[in-house]
Amino acid sequence: MRYLLYFTMLLATIVLHSCKKQEGFNDVISSDKTKPGVVTNVTVTNGPGRSVISYSLPNSENLLYVRASYKIDSTKTRQSQTSYYTDTIVVDGFAESKDYTVTLTTITRANIESDPVTITVHPDTPPYMLAFKSLTLDATFGGAYLTVKNTTKQLVGTVLLKYDSATKKMLSLDQYNSADSVVRRSVRGYAPVPYIFGACIVDRFGNSSDTIIKVLTPIPEVQLDRTKFSAFSPAYATDATIGWAVSGLWNGNTTSDGGGNAWRALGTVTQPSQFPLYCTFSLGVTAKLSRFKVWQRGNPFSYANENSSSWSLWGSSKTNPADAQLPKGVPLGTVVGDWINLGNFVPPPKPSGLPLNSYNAADDALVAAGFEYDFSPDNPPVRCIRYSSESSFSGDVLCIVREIAFWGQVQ
Repeated sequence: MRYLLYFTMLLATIVLHSCKKQEGFNDVISSDKTKPGVVTNVTVTNGPGRSVISYSLPNSENLLYVRASYKIDSTKTRQSQTSYYTDTIVVDGFAESKDYTVTLTTITRANIESDPVTITVHPDTPPYMLAFKSLTLDATFGGAYLTVKNTTKQLVGTVLLKYDSATKKMLSLDQYNSADSVVRRSVRGYAPVPYIFGACIVDRFGNSSDTIIKVLTPIPEVQLDRTKFSAFSPAYATDATIGWAVSGLWNGNTTSDGGGNAWRALGTVTQPSQFPLYCTFSLGVTAKLSRFKVWQRGNPFSYANENSSSWSLWGSSKTNPADAQLPKGVPLGTVVGDWINLGNFVPPPKPSGLPLNSYNAADDALVAAGFEYDFSPDNPPVRCIRYSSESSFSGDVLCIVREIAFWGQVQ
């Protein structure tokens, strides 16, 4: 079963632009009507979903460019063009690994074409199909999630779908394009009852994989009771004694800081002027975490000041985990002593798109609402959390966090 989805229309726009890389190639800029010679000594190097064709150019003084015309499946045709300054041309977008016919033509400045030269290419398995081989679809908290290994690191699209009983069709819930080596996406907000979910992989050329379809029951989740949170003792923290205690992170106040309403960290005598700055606290329960929300300092400090511009969360399943120097910039799942990296995070892009130290009402509104993030479903249950700030918007070794909340399933 194949689902060519609406957003492939947008991707097709990219394809159309890529087909005509040099608009000026079509302009008649010469009166010399001499027919050009053909390319010779053609060789082909195949790759995932693409082939690189090398050749010798003809000795035609009026030559402007070389064009390759080819079908990428049974219905779609593409063209690639390259100037006479190079002796290679790339043909890509092929739907599968098999023989395809490519027609090479040289064109002059007077828009006169040579005789065609027909060759055969046999691209390797395209990136979207390689990704599909690793595609998994499972239930998660409040919904479903997919995981894909994108070994070629080429742009692919993941699509999460759900059966709609009214239309009797699989409708798209989430569409995401990425060139990351691993892609994880989820949809949430569903009751813990069975649903028919689906997932497939597409690419920018309009190709689509088969669709995995599963009946999944979302896992119920609850917001963890923040009255059970407690600052860890010993502190295992870098916050200086300035009256902005760790307990300010869970007092329910997201609109102000200071006076116990936020946590603030500075470099200490033993760790001066360097990141990470961190605090450690207990959740009071052991829980499989699904997501969290963090509130940063807002107007007039939105996306600025001591707010973290990057941070990590670490967790431990132990009631009294041993302290450890937890490194910056390590991958999800890294284990150091009793601690495991639960994820690395940055604030979402500003709605305004304004540069650093500039913001508008839309940016303020997003900060005030809090930034929400999913945890990987592969993370283990934890009892203790370490918030580790790795950089600030100001560049100063300082950190302020107003509030944090967690959701998941208590074990």
